[in-house]
Amino acid sequence: MFSRICFILIIAVFFFYTGCDYSRQYVRQDLYYEQLGKIAVLPFNNHSSNSQAGETLTHLFTTELLAREEFNVVSSYELKRKLNLDYPASGEDIIAQTPLSDISKLVGADSVIIGVVTQYQYKKGLREKPIVGIDVKCYLTDNNEVVWACSYTLEELGVLFHQGSRAEAAQKVCRYVVNNFEKKLKKKSK
Repeated sequence: MFSRICFILIIAVFFFYTGCDYSRQYVRQDLYYEQLGKIAVLPFNNHSSNSQAGETLTHLFTTELLAREEFNVVSSYELKRKLNLDYPASGEDIIAQTPLSDISKLVGADSVIIGVVTQYQYKKGLREKPIVGIDVKCYLTDNNEVVWACSYTLEELGVLFHQGSRAEAAQKVCRYVVNNFEKKLKKKSK
């Protein structure tokens, strides 16, 4: 009897201290790494209440892409210099002023990633818990086709005395999204 109660308590504690996440993803079926070529990550739009969230998640997302050897990423310095960007510029603003084909010519990118930060906050409750959400799309610059899209939101609940931070949750969100992107891509057989 005592062991059953302990087991139920352990399961309950684990249930209450794990996070929730929500995800939706699309990838074109015949998409290969080689088709992406050089990737430009435009500054993420910020739809959250935190003024630095767009820039923060753009940098974290770019770092996650750079950590993978398969991806060839245009540096943010090169992008900023060649497109004359002043932060906080957003991908949507840039696309409204400069077509993808022109961005391709200016920075040598074959594909462009545009993202939106949907949430970057602490949720009030018994304990404050970080919530981070992004929506990301990858376009091929030659035909403006969306070849991959992913929305992901993570609500961290922490474990026992570890509360977690927005920065930690943001890194997990970017890592999850890039991992899924990488898993969905195909390698051409040689």
